[in-house]
Amino acid sequence: MTNENPTRTHKILWIDEDGHILEPYLEFLEANGYKVEMCDNLSKGEKLVQSEKFDLVILDVMITPTEEEEKNAYTTEAADLGMQSGLVFFKRVKSYLEKSKTPLLVLTQRIGLEIRDKFVAEGLPQSAFARKSDLPTVRHVLEKLEEILAGK
Repeated sequence: MTNENPTRTHKILWIDEDGHILEPYLEFLEANGYKVEMCDNLSKGEKLVQSEKFDLVILDVMITPTEEEEKNAYTTEAADLGMQSGLVFFKRVKSYLEKSKTPLLVLTQRIGLEIRDKFVAEGLPQSAFARKSDLPTVRHVLEKLEEILAGK
């Protein structure tokens, strides 16, 4: 693969416990000038959002809580929301994302109107959602990222 835009330097945090499946996406994005940091748990993602500057955060809705997250109430909060741990994460980091003007893309396999409406009620625009099946190729993901970053 060739780098289509070597001057692009967007830094992305991708929070998804299925990082091994996303490897082709990460390689493609990095070949196109994006710096992608993969994170497989919400606690680490929360710390990264609070301590580093990202141009975009990509988040899966359903991430299995780690033992540490069970101790800090992710599991309890997520159970109250139908195991939508990504929504708990968003509520916890929303102020950091707003302060740093960092957009969030909710990219998940399981997205219905109910979960989308919960995120929208918390202030996330409807355009910030995509099902993984709606972005079947790495090029589709790149186009969605560019669309979001262009509106930043």
